[in-house]
Amino acid sequence: MTKTDFEDDICRYFCAYYRAGDKEKQACQGALVLARLVRRGRLATQEFPRGAFMIPPAKHDPLLDDAVCADCPFRAADCDFQAVPSRPDSSPCGGYRLLALLRQRHFLAADDLLAAAHG
Repeated sequence: MTKTDFEDDICRYFCAYYRAGDKEKQACQGALVLARLVRRGRLATQEFPRGAFMIPPAKHDPLLDDAVCADCPFRAADCDFQAVPSRPDSSPCGGYRLLALLRQRHFLAADDLLAAAHG
């Protein structure tokens, strides 16, 4: 998946922080994990639900916190969702939201997530 694919398949639909035309060079760790899952054939972008903003933002999931947020380049300076002290009204990145939704709908097993998160 290229950065354009991230934008078309993940960011545009799932991320409250996405701004069309933004020159951001990095993708969030959640988007990178999703890209690995797609490359490995574990997920297909056609399986990604659309209209996900109708779905409430994800709550903290210890597995996702570890697999996604631990290595995210945005965590230290830009992530309100993982801030210490926590900010209760913050929303996670689009990659985290989509991964949480796919786990909730049983499209994604914990083993697949952990394997994609760590390489």
